[in-house]
Amino acid sequence: VIALKILKELDIKVEGNLILNAVADEETGGIFGTGWSVENPLKEIKCDFAIIGEASALSPLPKAILVGEKGHLQIKITTNGISGHSGMPSI
Repeated sequence: VIALKILKELDIKVEGNLILNAVADEETGGIFGTGWSVENPLKEIKCDFAIIGEASALSPLPKAILVGEKGHLQIKITTNGISGHSGMPSI
């Protein structure tokens, strides 16, 4: 969504149709989200370009401009106190 907003604010025109794939189901493998969209392209959707919020599972990767925003950090943290969870603070 931010990418589309930037394109609009900068008045950048694209030659062709651009769609946003609002990612769903990506945490469980994308069986019904982006993975399904790639395997079962809808005839109603015709585009020349797509912005995909989570394209890391596409294999092989399409011809694309790819931006990675996550990295890896491994640390050890020790805390003291009572454990809990925001969904069930009584745990």
